[in-house]
This record gives sequence, C-alpha cells and structure tokens, in this order.
Amino acid sequence: MDLALSYLLPAGLLCLVAWGCARFTPKYNAWLAYALFSVAPILTFTGAIAPLTGFDGASSNAWLFGCTFLTPFLALLLMTLPRQIVNHPLRFLTVCLNPIYMVSGPIPTNIRIAQIRSWAIFKRRFHVYHRYAIVGAFFLFVAAPGFQKLLALKASSHPLDTVLFGLSFEFYVYFNFAGYSLLAMAAMRLLGLNAPLNFRQPFSATSVVEYWQRWHASLSNVLRVLFFNPCKKRWGTWIGVCATFMASAIWHGTTINFLMWGAFQAAMWCFSRWLFLNNAPKLGQYLLLISAVTIGRVIFSEVDHELLITKLANLLTWDTSSSLMAGAVVAAIGKLDLARIGLACVVLLVEPLQTLFGNPNKRYKTLRIPFFSTFLLLVIVLFSGGDVSNAVYGAR
Repeated sequence: MDLALSYLLPAGLLCLVAWGCARFTPKYNAWLAYALFSVAPILTFTGAIAPLTGFDGASSNAWLFGCTFLTPFLALLLMTLPRQIVNHPLRFLTVCLNPIYMVSGPIPTNIRIAQIRSWAIFKRRFHVYHRYAIVGAFFLFVAAPGFQKLLALKASSHPLDTVLFGLSFEFYVYFNFAGYSLLAMAAMRLLGLNAPLNFRQPFSATSVVEYWQRWHASLSNVLRVLFFNPCKKRWGTWIGVCATFMASAIWHGTTINFLMWGAFQAAMWCFSRWLFLNNAPKLGQYLLLISAVTIGRVIFSEVDHELLITKLANLLTWDTSSSLMAGAVVAAIGKLDLARIGLACVVLLVEPLQTLFGNPNKRYKTLRIPFFSTFLLLVIVLFSGGDVSNAVYGAR
C-alpha cells in the first residue's frame, strides 16, 4: 500500500501539472516538455538516482519509481497531443499511471485505449500477443541470464576481455531490456492500451543508422520530437543527430562516460551516413556497426572515467600487459549457462540471416511462427531455472 501511494502521488502530481499546462497555459507546453525531460538528468546529477549503466540504474527511493519513463512520455504528449490531454483527462491518467511500462518501457506514443467489446476480440488479441510474450519470456528467463557471468569481465582492462565484455554486455542488455519490453507490450495490448514495439530486431541492421532506428524505438520517438526535428529544421541533419545523441546520453546519466558515449555514437552515426552517401561497400558499414556496438557498450557501462580511458587506450594500442580474465571467467560458466548462451546465439542469428536472405523483419515474425513459439516455450520450461535478472533499465 505504501509503495502504491509513494508511486501514485508523485506520478499523479506530474500528470496534474502536465494537464494544467495543456489546459490553461498551452503556449508554455514546449517549455514544460523540456523541463519534464530534464527531470531524470537532474536527479542523476544530484545523486537521487544512479546513472543508467545497466549495473546500478534502479532507485531505492520508491517516490522516484518510473520517473525515467513517465516524464519523457508526458513531454511527448505535451509536444504532440495536448488536446487529447485536455479532452480526455481520465484516459490520460489511466495510461500515464499504468505501472506496467514503468519498469522497463516501452514509452507509449499516445493515450488511445482500444476497448474489449467481446470475447472474440480478446481471443484475437491473445492469439497475436501471447506469442510476443513467449519471445519476451525466452529473452528474459533464458537468454539474458546466460550472459550474466561474462559480465565479470568488466573489471579487466585487457583488450581481449574488453571486447568480450562489450559483446556480452550488448547481448545481455538486449535480451534483458527487450524481454521486459515485449512482456510489457503484450500485457498492455491485451488490456487495450497503446504500446509500441520497443525493439525491432536491431541485429538485423546493416548499418549504425539502421541499428538506432530499431533500438529502444519508443525513446527514439521522444528524442526525435523533442530534439532531432527542431534541430534539423534549424541547423541541419548532422547537428540534429549530435543534439539527439547528447540528449539521450544525459537522459541515461550526467556522467563523463555518458557524455563520451553520446559523442561517440553521434560520430559513428554521422560516419555511417557519410559512407552511405558515398556508396561505400557494405562491408565497411558492417565493420563500423560492430565497432560502434562493442566499444559503445564498454563506454556505456563504465562510470569510472579513469578506468574507462585505460580500457580504451589498451584497446586502441592492443596493450596486453594487464592480466587476462577471459579464461577463468569462461571456465567458471556452468553447463546450464552454456546451453542458454548457445540457444541465445541461435536466436540472435535469426535476425541477420533474415536480412542476408532478403527478408528483413522488424517484428520477430520468425520467432512468432507456431512451431518456433512452441519450441521457445519448451526451452523456457527446461532452461529458465527460475532466476530472473533485474531490469537493466530499472524502475527509476
């Protein structure tokens, strides 16, 4: 009861402020939208919540539960749908105070609610969305836990350890975050609440630009409306991209590593677009994508900027003077986790193979085929083990 009140009171107050602005002072909607987006960066800067590195992003303060996802949603609504806020206040509150997406997204795009008017409608929805839930459960209960022990490589500055950690952490974040998001989306859609597909098979991407179109799509939508579109209109695409990535960086955390991460990913995006405009070979795009994903995830995870600089310097010069941890860490992995990693890698291969054979898909279509859904369900029963990792994008 206390947790519910501590969540509902601050969230309800934020919604009331947004409704009041949209109703009585609409000319200040944009100002309030940017103020709401800045809530998470300010709380990170003051230490009220931790940087969202994937290791310490959750807040122990129940009053801050879900603010990272609620405030961008309110900002998006104020910028795009202020009339809906004014005309449908109860629907606005129902969607905004929904705790399902507060743990790990996805951030909704509007306050539409599709009513369940018959049992037939519910059955049709269940037929579609229970398969998304199975994929999400596989990601969360089987695939993500398999990579957890490999995250111990974060402590090493050996270049090989750094590369292995970057790849392992990328896969861990993907399966964890996408797993929670798919389960949340399925639950919300069954209830008739609007929820976008937060991940669109990002490893089907053939370039850095396409990768970011498929990764955390709901936050990308917020950033596009608040930062990219205004900056592009005034200063052009390149400045718009840089502003967007820096805004994303401070949303994750106001720390040196996230400022570096934002600048790095903006540079990779711009270079990828430059390669495309100059008709560069596709191999160059793939190599750039792998580098951006691996090195970017290393930068993302490390708030100790001195250790981060050491890791990047060792990686750049391939300095192997530090101790190698990979052998000991891999040897400590049990058979169950090895099986999980193997199954996760098989599922991961589905995404690039679809692109390779000319059938790129953004909605996990192959994994939702009845045969594969049944197989994934069986795997969940056999290999889940009951252990669930905390949400990487924790309830903050």
